[in-house]
Amino acid sequence: MAKSFGRLTELNRGLIKLRGNVSELKDDYERTINTVMGLTAVDGTAYMKQHARWRDDTGNRKDRIPGAARAGLKTVPELKGSHKTIWFLHGVDYGIWLEIKNNGKWQIIMPAVAEMGKRMMKNLRGSLSQVRKNAG
Repeated sequence: MAKSFGRLTELNRGLIKLRGNVSELKDDYERTINTVMGLTAVDGTAYMKQHARWRDDTGNRKDRIPGAARAGLKTVPELKGSHKTIWFLHGVDYGIWLEIKNNGKWQIIMPAVAEMGKRMMKNLRGSLSQVRKNAG
């Protein structure tokens, strides 16, 4: 059975609460969030490449390059506006099969999202107080 990532619901609730608390420091705090999310995206790419549990081979396929799946893992942050996103992506067309094969045994996207979400929230902890202190 595939792994469950129930903590993502908790992460979403925390982000909604945080958004309400930062309305008066919007511009300063938005810069802080953009910085943290940009760094989290960079860390997310490194995390996926380091923790992907599959072997970098081509199987019996002659049209595949060894290591292409790992090399193609990447994150893309979208930081414009109030809805911010970090996309966690495969760069190969067979990436979906690495995620779902054997009930998710080789998946890397959701474990990376969960880990980077925890790290990002830890990095944001206390940041509102710091922005208030710097603004005041």
